[in-house]
Amino acid sequence: MSSSLEKVTEYFSGNRNAQFALVAATASALTLSTVFTYQKVKRIERVKKIKESIEPPEFDINNFSQFDKASSGRETNLNVVTKDTKVVTSPNEKLLFAEQLSRNCSFFGADNLECIKSSFVVVVGAGGVGSWAALMLIRSGVQRIRLIDFDQVTLSSLNRHAVAIRSDVGMSKVEAMRKRFLEIVPHIKIDTRVELFSKDNQEELLSG
Repeated sequence: MSSSLEKVTEYFSGNRNAQFALVAATASALTLSTVFTYQKVKRIERVKKIKESIEPPEFDINNFSQFDKASSGRETNLNVVTKDTKVVTSPNEKLLFAEQLSRNCSFFGADNLECIKSSFVVVVGAGGVGSWAALMLIRSGVQRIRLIDFDQVTLSSLNRHAVAIRSDVGMSKVEAMRKRFLEIVPHIKIDTRVELFSKDNQEELLSG
């Protein structure tokens, strides 16, 4: 090890070009380090200013239903959906829906697709996992679904949520999903619950 260090020292001490190259490389490394440090400090300052400019929302953290009322102008859970809820479609909608699920029918078979269409599914959680699960369920033919989540759409959740967009920020996640799902399948029955799932309400939320 010491022999190698001596050789390197000897090389640089007797080679002026190598010395210049070493000084230049060191200076470049220091310059880059300074630039990156400066950019990091400025980024932290920008984030801090943005956070300070945003007024904190005025809501009671224990009253989850207010998110849905404020964003949609309607009481959540006006239409309770269960496995017995009737799905009524016009002749035109039946044709459109059949064409929409034509690939599903080829894959699952007509009888199995009917089982999917007649099912009732409860999805607990409407974030980065639940929103995608629910989206694919209705795209697969599920026509009765209950969505449960106490949270609202935030800017930071837009990178992973299945259907939420910027105009949905501040709205309850389940209500944002209800809006988009009805654009995909207008006749589906959606039961939205702006509630925090717990052992105290699980029996009621999973009923039906």
